[in-house]
Amino acid sequence: MTIASGGQPNAELGGLFVRPTVVLADPDSTIVREEVLGLVLAAYTFTDEDDAVRLRADFLVALCADIVAKRSAAGGGPATALRW
Repeated sequence: MTIASGGQPNAELGGLFVRPTVVLADPDSTIVREEVLGLVLAAYTFTDEDDAVRLRADFLVALCADIVAKRSAAGGGPATALRW
C-alpha cells in the first residue's frame, strides 16, 4: 500500500483529522475490501476489461466505484458489464 496524496494530520483542525487521502493498494488489501470512515480513496489498476469485471465481481459490496481508462471508449465495456 502506498499513500499517493494526503494522509497528513490537518494542523488547522488541531491535528485531530487527516487530510483527504489517496491510497494505491492491491485489490485484496483491507483498505480496498472494507469500509473506511473518512475521506479516503483506495485505487488499484486492472490489466484489461475482463480483469476489471472480474475484480468488481469479487467484491460483496461497493459503496462507490468508478472506472478510469486512458481512452474514454475503453471504460464503456466494463461499466456496462458490471451490476451496481
